Amino acid sequence: MDVLAALGKLVLAFGTGAVLARREVIPASSATAFTDFAFLFAIPGYLSGKIYLSDLGHLFDVRAISGYATGMALRVLLVAAVVRGEPCA
Repeated sequence: MDVLAALGKLVLAFGTGAVLARREVIPASSATAFTDFAFLFAIPGYLSGKIYLSDLGHLFDVRAISGYATGMALRVLLVAAVVRGEPCA
């Protein structure tokens, strides 16, 4: 929830900037500096810190990956079985 709270502030800032630019309170061309800062520095910096501090061991669990791969393989076979009888468009 901490990530959503921090990203919520960023969405609020972008939304406010979009509304102000649409109403022409500030010129849209001056918003490029803020956009460049946010997309090139602020968001990657915030997310990189969160990824570094988080425990990623559960993402690389062999059982989880094999379960995901098995589920995807079954879905591919199901789609192939359903589509096999229909002509392609």
